[in-house]
Amino acid sequence: MSIYKKIAEMQQELLKEQFKTKKGFHGKYIPLPEMLPPILKQCFEKELTLYFTSTTEHLILKLMSWDGKDEFSDRVRLPELGKDEKDEGKKITYLKRYLLMNTFMILEESVDPDDEPVNDASSVETVKNTSSSNNTKPSKKEDEVKEVPIGKLTLEARDKLVKGGIDENEITPQILKQKILHLQKWTVPERRYIINYFKEQKEKDLGGSK
Repeated sequence: MSIYKKIAEMQQELLKEQFKTKKGFHGKYIPLPEMLPPILKQCFEKELTLYFTSTTEHLILKLMSWDGKDEFSDRVRLPELGKDEKDEGKKITYLKRYLLMNTFMILEESVDPDDEPVNDASSVETVKNTSSSNNTKPSKKEDEVKEVPIGKLTLEARDKLVKGGIDENEITPQILKQKILHLQKWTVPERRYIINYFKEQKEKDLGGSK
């Protein structure tokens, strides 16, 4: 079985998972210690080893088959790190969560990977991973997106991707998340606005080509 089929099967299994969430500054998030155990259990059952490594510019998630014949990797650019070790640790933890959520499709409107934790032990909740669900009610913060100026945000996001070698016509929500939105330059409402804008543009283009 190819490693990509194994990952697809793991994604399906993780859809059933009940994750405990905590409250962050912008909403709910799944802590890394909560996310890892079910993922590692799935990796063991599929005879895969998961680990993180890094270069001077990227943090890399790797999945390696036990026989060493198959490998999968995903990477994200490291932000500029300062002298504050605690702050650096938070950034690395955030990126690890991002890579895991991106690889295993652990997505939900109320579980935002852009959130940082707040120290509130009473704020733990349990949610089901519903990455295939589109019936989530918009939160107040999503409504606030409507107030964000259109031109500056979308042009800035587009320019960053184009400078990075991405064709303007190929911009998708997935590319936005992988390439620029993890950099924490924008607020959560701004990120959602940018994604929705380019998603609508893509749908218009597809509608016009029929």
